[in-house]
Amino acid sequence: MTTTDIGILLIVLCVLLWAIMAALHRHTVQLKAVQAQLDELLDTSRPKRSHAGEADVLGRNDHAESRGAQVPGEKRA
Repeated sequence: MTTTDIGILLIVLCVLLWAIMAALHRHTVQLKAVQAQLDELLDTSRPKRSHAGEADVLGRNDHAESRGAQVPGEKRA
């Protein structure tokens, strides 16, 4: 293997590394944009409550499950 072959191999590896890093950066930017959109959608879908809402009055949490204790052998519907 000559010095020229090693130089060409080094250049190819650097270009390949640059391409991989660019692709990872692009995907990271896209994921951050999707996360920001998801956060915005979640913020707009949640009603703002200044006092106890209907769910709290009815004894239910956000998942519409009763707050009562569950019997260990009993399955919920």
